[in-house]
Amino acid sequence: MDIEDKVKRKDAIRKYIGVLGPELRKRHDKKKYYSGDEVKQALAALELSEKFIAFALALYCSKDEYEKAMPQPGGKIMNYAEAKTVALNIALAGSSLGSGEGE
Repeated sequence: MDIEDKVKRKDAIRKYIGVLGPELRKRHDKKKYYSGDEVKQALAALELSEKFIAFALALYCSKDEYEKAMPQPGGKIMNYAEAKTVALNIALAGSSLGSGEGE
């Protein structure tokens, strides 16, 4: 993945957290996990990019739901744990929790 794709991935994940999360809570109330269809419908309604959908699904779905909802072109699927780890690392890097501020 080149630097431009990494920047786009980072921007997409931040939108998934800042825009998609509140939209899911508005549509379906606060839940521990949402279904893959709920996440996909909210992404479409918000007109957010689905290029990095693995991260949106990992952030808001259970592992089983992620594996059921994740597109599998050519049989390849991004590992749930890897997608969730990358997404959370990006999320924490953009917050005061991950910046070391206030310590």
